Amino acid sequence: MLDKLGLLLRGKGMLMMISTALAVAVAGVLCYLWDDDKSGCANEENICTSRCCGKEQDGKRGDDQGGHGLCCVCHNATASELFLPCGHLVFCSTCCEKYVRRRNDSCPICRQKYTSLFHVFTN
Repeated sequence: MLDKLGLLLRGKGMLMMISTALAVAVAGVLCYLWDDDKSGCANEENICTSRCCGKEQDGKRGDDQGGHGLCCVCHNATASELFLPCGHLVFCSTCCEKYVRRRNDSCPICRQKYTSLFHVFTN
């Protein structure tokens, strides 16, 4: 029984890693496809995926989250909602839900209109 539980837990961890990799890959492919018109799509210079846009907060950078960025609103939870096509990852689920409920239709970082949100699973 414990062996099966261990396998299930390892499987869950693997699925979370795969979903994170898939989200990053999807964002990269979309950016590659839309980068032809130079419309401000995310690229290596402006993609925001770590530590609240890479800005230091109170002298530290959120490294206690295992390298994942903190939500730029509450600064407590890990950022887990990926805006597409720009690729910015800045809100936790709760703060993103509030942002969307206010009928905001653009990314809060680059102001590009987003077409979808993708939940990124982290450890």
